[in-house]
Amino acid sequence: GGGSGAAPVCGCQEDQAQEVALLETHDLLQHPLEIYYLEQLSANPHIATLYDVYFKDKVIYLVLEHFESDLYTLIKSKTLLEPHISFIFKQLLTVVNDLHSIGLCHRDLKPGNIMFTSAGVLKLIDFGLCRQQYMLEHSTFYKECGHMILQAPEILYGSTTYDQSVDVWSLGCILGEMGLGDFLFKGDGEIDQLSKIFS
Repeated sequence: GGGSGAAPVCGCQEDQAQEVALLETHDLLQHPLEIYYLEQLSANPHIATLYDVYFKDKVIYLVLEHFESDLYTLIKSKTLLEPHISFIFKQLLTVVNDLHSIGLCHRDLKPGNIMFTSAGVLKLIDFGLCRQQYMLEHSTFYKECGHMILQAPEILYGSTTYDQSVDVWSLGCILGEMGLGDFLFKGDGEIDQLSKIFS
């Protein structure tokens, strides 16, 4: 894939017989931060393991651990039952709580950024938009924040300062999407999205 949030593709490291996921991006501004956070959070069992980073022809390649599937694919398959949803959401709550407890806000929680290993362990990826809480309170990040369908109302209203509760809103939308098999709120733009939320 290409760009921030692109789905990793399977590959294999040349120097060892190990399957990996290769994330290709042309976004040279966001991904130094993503690399930093992946390295700093490497001890967390629900954060994707970063093996290596390559830079070639103005493209960054992140070499991540291999993933068996992602939540977007599972939702579209419409095979998720209540026990599956509970198991997945418990893991998701755990990793987001871990991020929030050290002052981080992911800001791009969505099914496509939630991966699974062959053992069913949830792994969060794509930290290009992740920021420290204090940065959110004193900066203007509105236009960079996640997918509109999963954005909190205050962001849709145009607020440029917000807190970690925007991640909590996204979590609720993801839970609803797992249960429904489709978006919880699906507007055609910011105004229509707000209308869907409050209708």
